[in-house]
Amino acid sequence: MSTQRTLIEPAVGSLHVIPQETAPSMRHVPALDGIRSLAILGVFIFHVVPNALPGGFCGVDVFFVLSGYLIASVLLHDLRNGRFSMREFYLRRIQRLVPNAVAATTFTALVTGFVLLPSQARTTAWNAICALFEVSNFYISKSFGGYWGDSAASAPLLHTWSLGVEEQFYMFFPLTLFLLSRRYRSFLPLALLTAASLALCLFETGPHPDAAFYLLPARAWEPLAGATLAAFLLPANPHKPQRRLRASLLFAVIGWLGIATICLAFSVVPERGFPGFWALLPTIGSACVIVSIVAHSGPARFLSTSVPGFIGRISYSLYLWHWPLIVIGREFALLHGYRALTGSVIGAALSILLALLAYFCIELPFRRRGPGRRTRLIALAAIFSVCVAAVASVAVRPRAADPFHLFDQPRFSGVAYSVVGWDGKTIAKSARYYDVGFPPVPPLPSDIWNQGGIIHPWGPSTPRVVVMGSSHALMYAPVIDSICRDHRLPVAFFSADDTSVYFPTTTNHFASLQAAAGFDEARRKFVDAWHPDVLFLVDRWDRGETSPVHFQQSLTRLVASFSPKVGRIILITQPPVMQFGSDLNAREFVTRYYSLHHQLPQIQTDSHEAFRRSAVSVIDSVARSFPNVTVIPADTLFYEKNGSVHYAEGRSFLYADGDHLSDAGAATVRGLLQQAILDATASRNTNPSDSANITK
Repeated sequence: MSTQRTLIEPAVGSLHVIPQETAPSMRHVPALDGIRSLAILGVFIFHVVPNALPGGFCGVDVFFVLSGYLIASVLLHDLRNGRFSMREFYLRRIQRLVPNAVAATTFTALVTGFVLLPSQARTTAWNAICALFEVSNFYISKSFGGYWGDSAASAPLLHTWSLGVEEQFYMFFPLTLFLLSRRYRSFLPLALLTAASLALCLFETGPHPDAAFYLLPARAWEPLAGATLAAFLLPANPHKPQRRLRASLLFAVIGWLGIATICLAFSVVPERGFPGFWALLPTIGSACVIVSIVAHSGPARFLSTSVPGFIGRISYSLYLWHWPLIVIGREFALLHGYRALTGSVIGAALSILLALLAYFCIELPFRRRGPGRRTRLIALAAIFSVCVAAVASVAVRPRAADPFHLFDQPRFSGVAYSVVGWDGKTIAKSARYYDVGFPPVPPLPSDIWNQGGIIHPWGPSTPRVVVMGSSHALMYAPVIDSICRDHRLPVAFFSADDTSVYFPTTTNHFASLQAAAGFDEARRKFVDAWHPDVLFLVDRWDRGETSPVHFQQSLTRLVASFSPKVGRIILITQPPVMQFGSDLNAREFVTRYYSLHHQLPQIQTDSHEAFRRSAVSVIDSVARSFPNVTVIPADTLFYEKNGSVHYAEGRSFLYADGDHLSDAGAATVRGLLQQAILDATASRNTNPSDSANITK
């Protein structure tokens, strides 16, 4: 009998057989490739057509669990047989993961530099540098915010956050396991570490969702769960075989339930509140499938078939290549006047071809550990250095949003009216806003809402005009303030970015939930005390709403809570949102299109347009139910005759990004705002119903 053994290669990609000299053998398990096929298909479908599989992103969680199981199996086997080598472990990781990742990352950065917007190219290049050094998750968390944030959707290397998490786990886990194995049976300590990380994840998901999603401490429990399972199945005595689970109907049921749980997660897990408790679904499902595979039950035979096996073997390559090509295809289509979905589908198809090419021509050759291994490692180091230099050249390339000087620089002065301040250093340099002018903002007290918000006492009384809402309230704030100054009306602002006008406030911009609750209490208290002539309630009405019925219920409750306490409530309809939303720099998109086609583009509205249209009817309906409600139809000023977005007038660019008006855009609404304010203040001493609504 041969004295050689074969080890399972624990990586996100396929299983790889490693010949070594002695010790009991570890089999290659084809069914584990089948689990990878489930994971990559979920992620792939989610990225191409998100609505078709809204929880498909949970495939990454399946990868995490499987990686933890495989890497712990190999490490524990080597440790218990006295054959563990830290150097060999990391060399295998480098050979297995780095070559394809370097190729995909460099390709993405260079292609983006040629075909997409300069701001996208620059941001992608910096992301690529971080990805090459396995810290992409930190960069993405800081630069893009949530995984489903506006700018994240157009980041070609967004998916590299998970590779950063895995590589950071690989950095710490082998030493941790080595230290634990010297004194303890590994199962219990690993279970405790899993529980601690899970507790941190559950705690952080609410107040700090970005950290819970992107950073290792709150995501380590998923690979640790797989590692704990491996420690349980692998005996402490190296001379005993791996714990065998006898095939039975019970384990078959467990396996099929595991697959069903993973599929359920792909179908129902929501974007908000993730990872949190929702991440338990794909994690538990993956663990159940692994247990059934160890027992050689029904799911193992299904997952071992040729098609799932092949998809699983190329899953790492497909994961690396699919998202960049989808994003590049979609953004390229938008720049050339085609449908975004068309570009996404073409990009997805090309990604499959490139993934196959990279798998056979890059991944397989570089991970061999036979003769010539040292030469391959030296070549890889040289290629890595060249790629870093090439990507850096794109990262430092200067960018110009309007090289043809078609428009004056857009400005957004509303940031000076935010009660929680703003991160000017980060926002002003972001791809969306680097060409937008922002005013200097003086520091504010941390609880300025307890002092009545931002008050401008243009007149001798308490505030007669109060403005509440999100960044959409901020964009009108300078115009409202100017009107109040001209007519000597004291005004107060209770507005902040990403802070809904509804109660209770749920936003990350406040230091704590207690601070957000204090903000809510303060704005109710001061409105009760002041009884202002005018209360503006302004929001991005399509944000977070599920249906017109729910919107009407929410808005009715809000208006009813304030209607008896103020002279007049003013609601402003939402301007149209450009089809790329806040993913791109709006002025840069227009001028780049002009450079390609020698004409300005017609920019269509985004996918929420139908809801916004229905929201206008809802707002009008609510206004008819309350005699002291006025509706300002701001949306009508920002449509062209063909229904596209009216984003410029002469040299004035009316949008700061895809959904916020610039100062110039807000100024076009000045006449309607002034009429509404003067009507409300003039009629305060009369019956409020005598003043007609400003309706369409």
